Amino acid sequence: MDSPSPTSALLGRPDFKGGYKTPGIEQFTRVPKIEPQSTSPPLKLILIAIAVCMGGSFHFGFQLVITNPTQAVFIKFVNQCHYDHYAVLLEKESLDTLWSTIVALLFVGALIGSFVLRYTAEKLGRKNGLYLSFSLGQISIAMAVVSSWVFSYELYIVSRIILGISITMSLGLSAIYLAEISPKSCRGKVGLVTGSVIQVGTVFGSIIAMPNVFGTEAAWPLIYITEFGLMLASFLCLPFLPESPSLLLSRGDEWAARRAIQFFHCCDEMTALKVIAEMKDDSSHSEKPLGMIEVLQDPKLRKRTFVGMVVAFSMAFSGIAVINGFAVEILQTTGLSQMQASVANVGFTIISLLAVYVAAKVVETHGRRSLLLSTNTAILATNIVMAILMQLFNMTKWQVVGWLLILDIAVFTLFFSIGPGPLCYFVSTELLPQKARSAAQGWTAAVQMAARAFLLMAYLPLKNSTNNAAAYAILFVLPVAGSIAFMYYQLPETKNRTPTEVDEETRHLPQLCGQPIEKPSRIDDIDEELIY
Repeated sequence: MDSPSPTSALLGRPDFKGGYKTPGIEQFTRVPKIEPQSTSPPLKLILIAIAVCMGGSFHFGFQLVITNPTQAVFIKFVNQCHYDHYAVLLEKESLDTLWSTIVALLFVGALIGSFVLRYTAEKLGRKNGLYLSFSLGQISIAMAVVSSWVFSYELYIVSRIILGISITMSLGLSAIYLAEISPKSCRGKVGLVTGSVIQVGTVFGSIIAMPNVFGTEAAWPLIYITEFGLMLASFLCLPFLPESPSLLLSRGDEWAARRAIQFFHCCDEMTALKVIAEMKDDSSHSEKPLGMIEVLQDPKLRKRTFVGMVVAFSMAFSGIAVINGFAVEILQTTGLSQMQASVANVGFTIISLLAVYVAAKVVETHGRRSLLLSTNTAILATNIVMAILMQLFNMTKWQVVGWLLILDIAVFTLFFSIGPGPLCYFVSTELLPQKARSAAQGWTAAVQMAARAFLLMAYLPLKNSTNNAAAYAILFVLPVAGSIAFMYYQLPETKNRTPTEVDEETRHLPQLCGQPIEKPSRIDDIDEELIY
């Protein structure tokens, strides 16, 4: 009996899915997927992630909180500078508006950074992009220190804008870099380092900016000098790290990609070759990277990008922007002293840091989708309670309300740090293929930073025209509820999924009005990415 032809044998294989495009042995075979031996990343990879994030996400967390306990000191600095320059002292309302704008300008700069993120990631590469973003950060921090010496709040404003650009570039580039250097089986845990180091930054910043540390009129420049030293340390680590294997492979340098995989995964050459084969099988590395406009022109990529943007939106409108920026003032308006409020603020940041340990345990067991939905629902409940407590204090002036508010903010911080806090920084990188990753990350960063800028500029004026309770309810209840509803119907599970597998998850999402899920009836209806 004649043996079957190679093509017939291939088509009869149970693991063969789809057709082939052009003749060639690499297109007639499918590389078996690598089964992970462990979901724990190598120690070297964790240390690399920490080193990279200490130059990026750490400073995001640090900058979120240092203007909180030192708000009175900075406001006095701004008012005195304004008087020296223009011979006019500002009234409280004008000063509050100016200070809110200065705080928010960090995120205006961050918004600008989100639009140069994609260009930097693709033209310079992930590693060289980090060189650039860390350098901008060090320049801006130096400008902040100089502004205190020359007594110029205008220079301080410029420094915050440049620092915002640096922070967004560092956040986006580090998230892409860490996602691309990590084994798929432990990508979630490595991705959590970004959120974890943000929380470390908030703890360190809230302590160092306390009135009895560096949060005084004479000592506040030391806050920035300390930050400069930490960013410099991360900058000096970069020469020892290879470029992203995914980027190297997309540029045709397979040898360098293999060496990078061996370095990051701590594996032998044969395992590295299998990883490269799987990367070729699952991704479109030969395709040109998409720009921020191009990614919106493809219906499927546009939808996934928008899902990532909503995840970022829900994080920003969770209330964390105002808690980070004005928690001390909020607590003071509910009967606590400045020292009590400052100590409570440090406590919140410590809770957020400890919650990261819980997040590391549950992110792989529960998955991204269920974790985001459950924690955002809990955040919605705590926001409603927070608004009620603020209004109750306005009506009764009971001191106990302030302590209940501390408890509620602590619960809020716990759920935020387990769910949207760390997850929003890498979910979009898991939703999209490599060619669209940097563009989508740019849009995600743009939404987050634009939302934070708006909230920080709007909160104090809105609070002054109404009250704390009304301002908080308006800004942080309905947006969270709407985001939960959207994610329930549109956010697929991405844990340990390739872009191809995310396609399949999307087909099984709940449908509005009970519409049946459409499944392809012919091979021509199947997405191109499913055909090998």
